[in-house]
Amino acid sequence: MEKQDSFERMATGISDEERQQILDKMHDSVTNDAAPLHPAEEKLDDTNEPFEIKIKNESVFLRFFIWIKSILSNTTQNAIYNEYKLYEICRNIEKNFPGIINSKNELFLSPFYDRPTELKSCAAFFKPYLTSIAEENEGMFYVFLSTIILPEVTADIETNVDPYSIPISPDIRPDLRSSLLRKLEEIFDSIPSDDKSRMYEAAKASEWLRQFVHLPFARFLAQFTSSNENGFTCQFNQVESEVDSFARILCSSLSIPDEFLESLYLFAVRNAKHVSEEENGRDAGDFLGKAHSSLGLLQMFMSSVPIRSIGCVVHRDYQWKTALYSAGEDWFVKYKNAWKRIFDQKWTAWEADCKREALLSRLKLHFAIDFFPKFPESPWEDLWDGGVRFTYEATLGFLNWFMREKFSICELDLKTLLVQGSFNKKENHDTLSESFNNMIQLSISFQELTRRLSIHGETGAMFNKIHEDKSRTLQAQSKVDQMMSSLESDVSTLIHRFGDSARSILKILYGVLGLSKDTRFDTVKNLNSIKDKNNEPFVKKIELSKNLIENALNIVIELESLDKQRAK
Repeated sequence: MEKQDSFERMATGISDEERQQILDKMHDSVTNDAAPLHPAEEKLDDTNEPFEIKIKNESVFLRFFIWIKSILSNTTQNAIYNEYKLYEICRNIEKNFPGIINSKNELFLSPFYDRPTELKSCAAFFKPYLTSIAEENEGMFYVFLSTIILPEVTADIETNVDPYSIPISPDIRPDLRSSLLRKLEEIFDSIPSDDKSRMYEAAKASEWLRQFVHLPFARFLAQFTSSNENGFTCQFNQVESEVDSFARILCSSLSIPDEFLESLYLFAVRNAKHVSEEENGRDAGDFLGKAHSSLGLLQMFMSSVPIRSIGCVVHRDYQWKTALYSAGEDWFVKYKNAWKRIFDQKWTAWEADCKREALLSRLKLHFAIDFFPKFPESPWEDLWDGGVRFTYEATLGFLNWFMREKFSICELDLKTLLVQGSFNKKENHDTLSESFNNMIQLSISFQELTRRLSIHGETGAMFNKIHEDKSRTLQAQSKVDQMMSSLESDVSTLIHRFGDSARSILKILYGVLGLSKDTRFDTVKNLNSIKDKNNEPFVKKIELSKNLIENALNIVIELESLDKQRAK
């Protein structure tokens, strides 16, 4: 039986030692937590009063000005008031945040081009790490995150919910699975509210950063044009939708906890395919330091660019508000569902081991062996760290062993039956002859497969070359995937060939022994007069062959099912 990973190892994908080493490096190099992110302070009217009431609350002079201008311009007082308030907002931006806009010409100026360019580099730093969350189930990241924020909960699940804490046995209690799932729910329900709040803050940070890195930086910057006189400029009305996207994210206040950043890095290390070699090779402490620097750059942008005021100006509406970012509320549901999926995987493996234990008892009973035979050549096991999974490992090993060690016992007796037996139905003789020959060819196929996978065989030599090269390049991985796919297809064909031939032989033998209710399969006239070389009754030999082939077929069927189940 192969060694089973702990729940925590299944959740994190890296060992406890590896994770602790990385965390120690982070903590040694960086001592401060990431600063909270807050938007710039902007003096905007957030009341929902109608314009008419707002105008009444203004000074007599302003009300008179609005009244006169509305008459002269044939415009509503509300429109004039909105215009006046926008003028105030523009004046405030130009005074407190100089160089961003030219309100007279309705232009964004070069600094408003330069700052999002810097912000884009911040997004580029985080994006490859966040991709590992985007492409996997979010819930799995929350489980991963919880191993750092809620280590006691993970330990509780490990102790009380792991099926492998129960001895492997052929007999499984009917209520065992539901009992373990109830314990899991009880652990979820007992998580303190403070711990849930910490998880929620981290979940919000995760979703906020994922949305931040996908802001339309390129589309926004593409709207600016360059001139020698003014540098990069852009008309207000050209970037309405882009400003909406930026405001929704950058007008929100939140914290990015270090626990989240640590989990983000570790999760990306586990899923190294999501990051480049340079990013994957980045030192753990170096990552946290650069993450803090990037977040500092982000905070500098948020505090120095009045993004909501800019949204009011761009939309020509001084009461304009963005739909503020909100996400992460469903973290607990996704977290629980992910844990249940991990439990299902563990349960499936444990249940399969129990079934293997039952099969092992049958191997002892029918074949006098107390182990699952291995195929003599398995070069995929030596590849990289821990080898490559092969679907039909147990099935191939047993079937090869049976064809080599046990079918040879049946072979002579089946050949004697074919030569000396006087079949009542000729088609039964023909069917047995064809199936017997197929089994002989199958034995040869297993010998050929052994040769191919040996170090001197074509496939074994290729595996050995990749093993000696050590490096797990994309080209090597692709070649291994191709070879494993071809090998599994070949082995699947061998298994099915055995199944077809064995069933066909069994039908004939059941008829020969008078055990078949199907009239198509009949006995032989001289069964009781055929003797083996020791002058023993031949019928006993046929019964033995039937039992050997039948028991082997049943075990192969169950092993194939278990192998496929474990490979999922």
